[in-house]
Order: sequence, then structure tokens, then C-alpha cells
Amino acid sequence: MMKLLGFIFFWICFIKSEGQLNNKLKTDTVLNTDDYSIIKKNAINSPTGTSVIWKKTGEVIYQGKKDSLPFSILAIYNELSTRADGFFKEKKYSSAVSLYHAAFTINNDLGKVKHRYNAACCYSMLDNTAAAFTELFKLAKKGKYYNYLEISTEDRFDRLQSDSQWKELLSIVRENAETMKEKLNSEIGNH
Repeated sequence: MMKLLGFIFFWICFIKSEGQLNNKLKTDTVLNTDDYSIIKKNAINSPTGTSVIWKKTGEVIYQGKKDSLPFSILAIYNELSTRADGFFKEKKYSSAVSLYHAAFTINNDLGKVKHRYNAACCYSMLDNTAAAFTELFKLAKKGKYYNYLEISTEDRFDRLQSDSQWKELLSIVRENAETMKEKLNSEIGNH
């Protein structure tokens, strides 16, 4: 008898929750800032699964498929970072950094090394030293960035070189380069 009552209670709750679910608005804002909105829509009642809307232009910069729920974080990250790369090449640093930031945010603050590097360049060119160093230290510490020659000769980082953090950053990058060199020498010696 208890099992039957439990089963009936379960079905009443299930039907009630299904009815509530169907009456809810079918759009969930996953991320909403001054620059962009990432909107996940119910795949059953919408022709699109996920949209990323860039508020500056109202442009939809990512459009998921109807069956894309749960939506692919990687697909959105790739779309945002590809568009950011385009702005970066055009030296539209404000637009580029906005999209890099969106890509990192949607990807749980994870980003590819080249995207972190480009974001740091953007911040530097926009005179946002604090944000540039934040990206560079993530790049060096978490990304194990090791290209000392590239970073030490990057013209877009000229304005950062007078800051005391610059030497610390280069020291970490140099250590990463030494670690990589040792690893490669070890692998070559083992073959």
C-alpha cells in the first residue's frame, strides 16, 4: 500500500511539475552583460537551441541548432574566439577583447594560449595594465607559456615593461622555457 501511495504521489508531482515547466518562458539567459547575451532556448519550442547576441550591433554571433541542447560550450567558445581573432587582426582591440572575455566566461574562465595572449595585447593597447597582467599571468602560470623571445619583443607590451610585474612575468616565462627545454631533451634522450 505504501508503495502504491508513493507511486501515486510521484506521478502527481511529476505531472504537476511538467505542467509548470510547460507554462514557463522557454528562454533562459545564461550570461548577460553590457556587451553580449548568451541565451539558451528550449529546443522543443524554438527553432534555435542557443544564441549569442552581441549587444553593440544586435548581431547574432552564434546560433545553435534545434537539437543542440545541452548547447556546446566549445562551439560557442570557438565562434566567439574566431570573431575576436578577426577584430584583433583589424586592430579593433575593444571589440576583440569583449569577445575574448565572453569566450573565457562561457568556458568557465578557460581559454587557449593564443587567445589569452591576444587578449593581453588588447588590454595593453587599451591602456588597461591590470587586465593585461591578469591575462599574462594566467598565460604564464596556468598555460605554462614558454615563448620568451615572443613575449619579450612584443611591441604591444611596450607600455607594460616599466611596471614591476613585467620582470616577474618574464621570470616565470623563462622558467617555463627551461622546463620545456629539459622535457624535450629528456624525450630526445629516451629515443
